[in-house]
Amino acid sequence: MSDIRLERTLYGSRELVLDAWRSRERLTEWFGPDLGTSIYVEDLDFTSGGRWRVTIGSETVGGTFIEMDPPDRFAFTWQWEHEPDAVPSTVVVMLTGRSDTATELLVQHSDLDGSDRAGRAERDWTAMLDRLDQLVREHSG
Repeated sequence: MSDIRLERTLYGSRELVLDAWRSRERLTEWFGPDLGTSIYVEDLDFTSGGRWRVTIGSETVGGTFIEMDPPDRFAFTWQWEHEPDAVPSTVVVMLTGRSDTATELLVQHSDLDGSDRAGRAERDWTAMLDRLDQLVREHSG
């Protein structure tokens, strides 16, 4: 099993960054590996034990929120529907407010089966966090 860890400084309040994760509308603006890919948030129950499900292009990913301590930390399982036999992985998100206009973000995606899957996850998360950064900057204005 492999893990990836990505850290970013986002130039917006912690509340704005958190809203980008828990709002269906905001999530569709940045979640997904490729800009221009259609994104449909089918389910987003941002509570402990709540389910989430997002269709990205022709593939669907989802899981359950397993830890909720917003705005500081939350965690969820990650399972692609086209890989039903794969072991679900886990994503932990930590947000630390540096100021009213800057937030430290840590995304750790654990239990990825194999280096190919970890490499793909790292590329996808990097692209998504680039778009999240852009979204936060636009709405901080």
